[in-house]
Amino acid sequence: GPRPKPPLSPRKLAGNNRALVKLNELQRNADAVRSLYETLLNRYKETSTEKGLQRTDARIVSNAAVSGAANSRTSILLMLAVLASVAAGIVAVIIAELLDNRISDGSTIENELEMSWLGSIPLLASAVETPDAARLGPERFVVEKPLSSFAEAIRSLNTAILFARVGNPTQVIAITSSLPGEGKTTSSICLARTLAMSGKKVALVDCDLRQRAIQRILPGALPNAGLLELLNGEVTLQEAMVPDALSSAQILPLSSAKYTPKDIFSSQAMEALLADLRSRFDVIILDTAPVLLVAETRNVITLADTTVVMVRWRKTSKPALAATMKLLSATKVHVAGAALTQVDLTQPAGTAESDPAAYYKSYRKYYSE
Repeated sequence: GPRPKPPLSPRKLAGNNRALVKLNELQRNADAVRSLYETLLNRYKETSTEKGLQRTDARIVSNAAVSGAANSRTSILLMLAVLASVAAGIVAVIIAELLDNRISDGSTIENELEMSWLGSIPLLASAVETPDAARLGPERFVVEKPLSSFAEAIRSLNTAILFARVGNPTQVIAITSSLPGEGKTTSSICLARTLAMSGKKVALVDCDLRQRAIQRILPGALPNAGLLELLNGEVTLQEAMVPDALSSAQILPLSSAKYTPKDIFSSQAMEALLADLRSRFDVIILDTAPVLLVAETRNVITLADTTVVMVRWRKTSKPALAATMKLLSATKVHVAGAALTQVDLTQPAGTAESDPAAYYKSYRKYYSE
């Protein structure tokens, strides 16, 4: 018979056991992968089947009409938004007008600030037909265009100033303002030249020690001597006076060489100078510094017969002018009133009906310019 197999050695038996364990592990992994593959394959088949069964059971019969309800609602909302915007704008304008404290008409000067309103000087660019005429500047324009509406406004202001003191002669006129840039010096020059052209003997005195703005109309080079040298006794009145190049007015300027911190306007020399000027001229115009900035202005205006405060249209505030009048009233000087300067005649809505500037479109053809 067959020979029996010899028994396995312990080492070989252990190796077989390890191989059997590895085989079982590989078999389990293969079964798991096969099961996962079969699951994915079945799911793929189901998905493919369902996709093939989906069919469209609807068709387009006609295009839908656009409903007008949405557009109508949008139009209403848009209209309401426009009306709300207009109403908000009107309210904003009303509030801005109520909060605006700038002076734009003579009625504000008379009613709210209780001052006399002497007249208005228009902005030259708004009172001429061509831009070339405005390039002359107010000081030259008033001489070269004496029949213009601008020159007539200056003459009207001169008349109002000269007759501000009923029964008392007005010979020395102080021109001032609350703050710089309100047309004080330009108005002084125009007033002096207009009076000189009417046949009066006029002297224009520069009393603004800091700005010396009248120098811009002096013919030739700047003077070496002026008001300060005259008051110090260094020159005579004839040596200090300079004739105006465009009119018969005489100018007493300030030289650019000296400045003094002393209050020269309270000196006896200043009083003597004005007495001398009164004997030589019909009208003396003093171009002074702004009241709110320079204390010496309140001294020089005490030497004048009357004082005129220049108010820049839509620029000077009511509190500024009120503060100026408070300071002037403390000096007990005569204030003829206030005059508006640089009034834009193209915007009559900003002027009161009592102001002739509001009717500029009606009367502008009456003048040559």
